[in-house]
Amino acid sequence: MILNMDGFNHLMSNQLLRVDHLVKRYGTKTILNQLNLTLLVNDYASIIGKSGSGKSTLAHILGLMDDYDEGSIYFQGRLLDPKKDNAIIRAQSIGFIFQSYNLIPHLSAEKNILLPAVFSNLCYDKERMKRLYEHLGIQHLLNTDVSVLSGGEKQRVAICRSLLFDPPLILADEPTGNLDAENEALIFRLFKELREEGKTILVITHNQERAKEADKCYELKGGNLHDQTID
Repeated sequence: MILNMDGFNHLMSNQLLRVDHLVKRYGTKTILNQLNLTLLVNDYASIIGKSGSGKSTLAHILGLMDDYDEGSIYFQGRLLDPKKDNAIIRAQSIGFIFQSYNLIPHLSAEKNILLPAVFSNLCYDKERMKRLYEHLGIQHLLNTDVSVLSGGEKQRVAICRSLLFDPPLILADEPTGNLDAENEALIFRLFKELREEGKTILVITHNQERAKEADKCYELKGGNLHDQTID
């Protein structure tokens, strides 16, 4: 397919995240090898792969929490410098959801949710957050220490925290690995709702059935992504 200039400019402007020739090594072992990935605005994509294939490494690099050895990452058309201002970009533009929740046990659910605002000194929309509490069904848990919450409740709190600044990209690393089937279904239903609201979703998971619910599905193997999308 040959794009005219207008089509090319539209494609470029519609790119949210682009990864070019990414290389990550640990010692003499190459984990990611010339990896490429493009996510457009409003994409819903997933990445699967065997244990040890580098899925979490890739997630942390895309979430701007780890460095890399070679390659380039562009976010909203901007070439990122891994040694500069990634903390602010991560806080404002990338909602990262962890398998292990990464909540502070002795704090309430609401204090955990609002921690990114405390650390970054950034403002958030309080009315929007009230609606989000209700949508996630956690408004009655806000004053409860997260140590006594169930796994599904903790993950909903963690998801709410990831949406604090209304980021355009939601990046989830094994988000339902510790959850039962009912809560897993709830979380993946939420991802679809967020996508319908205009978010770009990237889920990294071992669950092939859930992964193939996405519009784009890739397998990380041999340090590269292989398209598994079924039309």
